[in-house]
Amino acid sequence: MKAPKKVMDLVQKKADEKRRQEEAGKRRQEVIDRQNRELRELKESQKEGLMEISQKIVDWLKEFYESADGQTILKVCGSADVFLAKFWLGYPITKPDRVCLAVIEFRKNGEVVYQERHKARVSKEIPLGRIFESISMPTQLFDCLHPGFLKQWLEAIENGKVWERIEMSLSR
Repeated sequence: MKAPKKVMDLVQKKADEKRRQEEAGKRRQEVIDRQNRELRELKESQKEGLMEISQKIVDWLKEFYESADGQTILKVCGSADVFLAKFWLGYPITKPDRVCLAVIEFRKNGEVVYQERHKARVSKEIPLGRIFESISMPTQLFDCLHPGFLKQWLEAIENGKVWERIEMSLSR
């Protein structure tokens, strides 16, 4: 039995579309693989400096957690957002975007979490460790976070903007 030409044309059209989607998927994966390779190379080339940055961040987190004010904030509120930046899927957002961002949340149990939020909803969460495990935490920050994110976070700590973020997170 032979199917009508019209039916076979539709089958061919679907096969072509499927092939285009598979090719697009392969191209996307190649881009992702290239980005990940470049990120690994960047991190390795800057490892010493990034580990210093990570340690300074952990020192600040520990100081905040152990302070009377930090304890009060976390006890009353349960958690506080201590930093946010325009990152998505672990990479900087290059185009204007008002709905996607990455946040560091500090919880009253000492846990520090990286979250990616879309329209204020958490879409991804990566535990970065607990402040009690501060020995291993710098390595966890280095391993999990983009160098640009780490640098921006330390800058926010050094210029005091981290307190603006905490204030904003507490006022919602």
